[in-house]
Amino acid sequence: MAGNYMSDPIDFSLPLFFSDLAYALANVKATDGDCSDIELSFAFKRFCDELVLSRERQARVIFVGNGGSSAIASHMATDFSKIGIHALSFSDAPLLTAWANDNGFDSVYSNLLKLQATHKDLLVAISSSGRSKNILNACEEVLNIGGKILTLSGMDEDNPLREYGQVNFHVSDSRYSVIEVAHHAICHAAVEACLCRTSEGKFDVQRQAGQDRYNAIQVDRD
Repeated sequence: MAGNYMSDPIDFSLPLFFSDLAYALANVKATDGDCSDIELSFAFKRFCDELVLSRERQARVIFVGNGGSSAIASHMATDFSKIGIHALSFSDAPLLTAWANDNGFDSVYSNLLKLQATHKDLLVAISSSGRSKNILNACEEVLNIGGKILTLSGMDEDNPLREYGQVNFHVSDSRYSVIEVAHHAICHAAVEACLCRTSEGKFDVQRQAGQDRYNAIQVDRD
């Protein structure tokens, strides 16, 4: 074979990215509403508890984000809706551009939340930098309404978004690619966890399949 092994950057970019992603996921940090560190497992349980409770009290889970985070918001709103949790995202282009054109992009989400959110709702605010003004304004609006907030951010540990949530997940990396995949993974894990906790008959098969996979993993680890 011509050339040295892994002489082309393409040869090592995938394993390197996987390695960096695994490190980022293994080092996700969580804080509470007082900005105090909390165990990741406890934070994740609180997240799932709020999602399940929103379903029981007929509240909504509202996802917001920009760019790639908006794509995550739309995806997760769809997945949570499919398991019986009333979820939505503000990702309709005509709606967002109309509001932004008339009132400015910084207030696009806060204005929509002012119209649609209630004190029962949960806002999931996603921002890789944790500094997007329209996401911070969305959190301010939900605080004014009296709703609950969960945040997912990255980059600087002192980013202002982490000050808003009852639970705040932080991915310690500077790259959008790693942060966004980690945020997506946390949300997908929450879908799986909420699905397994659902007691309705139509979810019995999926819940049992999830339990079977979990049991198999435990056996392999032993």
